[in-house]
Amino acid sequence: MVITDLTGTSAGAGGMSWAALRALANGSTSFHAELFSANDRMTGSAYADTFKAGGGADYLVMGAGDDTAWGEGGNDTLDGGSGDDYLWGGAGNDTLQGGAGADTLDGGTGADYLSGGSGDDTYHVDHASDVVAEPTPLKGGVTSGTDTVIASIGHTLAARVENLTLTGPATMGFGNTLANVLDASGLDHGATLAGGGGADTLVRSAWDDTLAAAASMIELGAADDGGAVDSLRGGAGNDFYIIGQEDRVFESAGGGTDTVMVFAAGTYILPSHVENAFVNPDKIVGCSIIGNGLDNNIIIDLMYECSIYFYGGSGNDYLLAEVDSSGTLSGGSGDDILSIFYTGDIVLRGGSGADTYEIACSDGKVVIDGFEGAGVAGGDVLDLRDSKTEWTFMGTTIPTDSIGNIWLEEGAGGETLLNFGSEWDVGLSDMYRDIVIRDGATKASDYTADDFNPGVRPGASSVRRREAPRGWRTEDAVRSHARIARDPRKTSRGINGCSVAAVFGRARVPGTARGRAPGPSSRGSWGTAYGPAASSASGWALRGGSR
Repeated sequence: MVITDLTGTSAGAGGMSWAALRALANGSTSFHAELFSANDRMTGSAYADTFKAGGGADYLVMGAGDDTAWGEGGNDTLDGGSGDDYLWGGAGNDTLQGGAGADTLDGGTGADYLSGGSGDDTYHVDHASDVVAEPTPLKGGVTSGTDTVIASIGHTLAARVENLTLTGPATMGFGNTLANVLDASGLDHGATLAGGGGADTLVRSAWDDTLAAAASMIELGAADDGGAVDSLRGGAGNDFYIIGQEDRVFESAGGGTDTVMVFAAGTYILPSHVENAFVNPDKIVGCSIIGNGLDNNIIIDLMYECSIYFYGGSGNDYLLAEVDSSGTLSGGSGDDILSIFYTGDIVLRGGSGADTYEIACSDGKVVIDGFEGAGVAGGDVLDLRDSKTEWTFMGTTIPTDSIGNIWLEEGAGGETLLNFGSEWDVGLSDMYRDIVIRDGATKASDYTADDFNPGVRPGASSVRRREAPRGWRTEDAVRSHARIARDPRKTSRGINGCSVAAVFGRARVPGTARGRAPGPSSRGSWGTAYGPAASSASGWALRGGSR
């Protein structure tokens, strides 16, 4: 039986009991009532009832069946009782209580209060002021079920709610301390998902997403993830994962260019199909990153003391260590780039392949372990273009005034010492120390310009791009030499800077390049670079210098 208008009945003046309605229904086992009067009150039965309130502030209490209640307009209160109920608040600021059973609660528009009770409940959230509240577990550990929020706006899971599904325009979803499942797979745009302290599973969209193991990491805060193991699942698009050491990242082949940011100490092995790793050393003192078979970029670049070990694996990798970090960069196989900038004591191992060692400066000892192919084109290369001084390669001759100079000399056990003089930058007087090259075979006199790289940086350097320092040019050696010699900026700094391009450059014109730049106290500095007699020659080297 269906009653569509209770105006003028006791429902509008304080409520109509189920017994009265059943009498009207003449024994019907279910009831459908539409309430049009203001501020109605209805109490359901043990059957599957359907109540639709009117425009007032209605109070609907369902019974034991699988009931359906619509609040429509007004600030309504809907109580599902037992059973698997569907409650919809409609317009207004509604209060929905599911009770026992697997209930679905949708407050509609307005700022609604949603409480599912026991059972596996589903909440629909579409307002920033919607509140989801799951009851505290009963004594004996009885929980309130496994609950899910379906949100069309950014949402953070409330306590005791396990799962979150983003829909519509939603772009952000955050978990809690439980083992959450955060799902953005139905979106037509990218999203940010961040678990909390539990063993979480993050399911991304088909777009560019950010997946994080802990919500606090989004703000680059503490990386304490409660010790749980999270599962972060990517797919197509360029994904960014913020993780602890034990978290698991799953990527598919051809799924874009993906990056993990590691916040926790320990050893992390870069997952299959993930290209890049960044280490944030804010809260850690030591970290090891092991690459895979891809062309990896593994980078630490913040100003904190951190002991590191980076291993690139079998690809053509780019490894970067910056301010105050110390440890080892090991390229593995492939043509790798190992780059340092203001580091402490550090060891660089290129491994097999034609490797490039980019050394800006260091306040510690730099050891190049296994420099291969000295004096041979296509071998390893030492790149000093990012240094803060215009260097001069002096062969095995140590100049009497070492300001702005670099030279090679033979050390013990087959080592070659690459020595830096003082630099002219104010406030950086302690930043240049010795570089030890351990090649085991070559001598200092075997090094030529082919072992140094002043040209355009390799493509992988796009990850960390800087302007070339003063004194470097991309023209051929002779033209650069003459141009730098005329540079008025050399009147007070970079004594031997005029020779640097000729020393490490590529010359298309055979013969000799010579230049002079005034130095402090008007002493000046001369340098001569000698090249082979063949056209399109390489291998220029400054064989000594005169003052």
